[in-house]
Amino acid sequence: MGLRNRSHEGLTNVRNTISRFCSKLFQKWEDCQRKNYRFVHENAIWLEQKEVLPVHVPVHEEESRQHPVECASSSQGQGRPWKTFDHSSKRTKWRKTEAVRKSFSTELVFATQMSLRESGNVAASNLLHEAAETTPKRAAKIPLVWKKEKTARETKVYSDEEAISLLVEAQLSKKQYITITLQAKTKGCNNYPSYNKFRAAKERCYPDLIIVTEDECKVKLQQLLDHIAKCLLLAQQEAVTAAAPAEETSNLVLFSKWGCDCSTGHSQYKQKGSAESFSDANLFLSSLVPLQLQLHEEDSSADIRASTSTYSGPVRILWHNPRPSST
Repeated sequence: MGLRNRSHEGLTNVRNTISRFCSKLFQKWEDCQRKNYRFVHENAIWLEQKEVLPVHVPVHEEESRQHPVECASSSQGQGRPWKTFDHSSKRTKWRKTEAVRKSFSTELVFATQMSLRESGNVAASNLLHEAAETTPKRAAKIPLVWKKEKTARETKVYSDEEAISLLVEAQLSKKQYITITLQAKTKGCNNYPSYNKFRAAKERCYPDLIIVTEDECKVKLQQLLDHIAKCLLLAQQEAVTAAAPAEETSNLVLFSKWGCDCSTGHSQYKQKGSAESFSDANLFLSSLVPLQLQLHEEDSSADIRASTSTYSGPVRILWHNPRPSST
């Protein structure tokens, strides 16, 4: 008991010495109006002095010095082996620092800030200052903002083209798409583009110079082919760049098919056309469907023009239509 009492007294002396030193330090800091340059200038002599702390020997070390054989046998037989603070568990660290936290809570926060700043980690020092010394609710807002930004980084957002593909494949209406987008936002998942961006991307899918009148809608064949090739190259840009350099993109060949279809028996409404012979009960349609986008390693355009079906040169397929006959 006497040995443990002496150890307890030594720990008390260390705490009292540190408490007096910290009180004097903060008093001088307040007297200098918390100005670093004034603090260093006015207390230069005091800062050069050495503060002697009483030596505190833990109980297990003092016992091992006085009774080495007995302590060695007891450590092997009963009780837990002594560990350093770094190797201790979280609960043990909590217990060992309980007295220090109760006595020097404010001092520890300030000392941690200064230590982080001196080590060059200014951002962590400022974050600790915001969490501990500003408004009481600031500490609760910081992890919420961090979690929100982390979720936003991890969420994969649909591109405009992917949104168009989703709407067409699922046959969604405008109201259904907006409802899905708003419901996803309420759950914190903002991965769908707005309908305005979707509509602008959809307009980019139309070829230029479309002629639309009351009784027909037409576009020039060359402009339609150019637009299809442009869209495929943009969609397969990574594959084209990896397969061929920029100077070899002239060897790309687009294979397509065309056909006609008609339908009759459509409903007639009271909206009369300007021409008396006009009727929208019957429709006739000619369409063009892309099939494959190929890369020919050698310039064999003459061979392709001669016979596209018998060409046997080295070919790499960059894009293939998975549904060539789908409406």
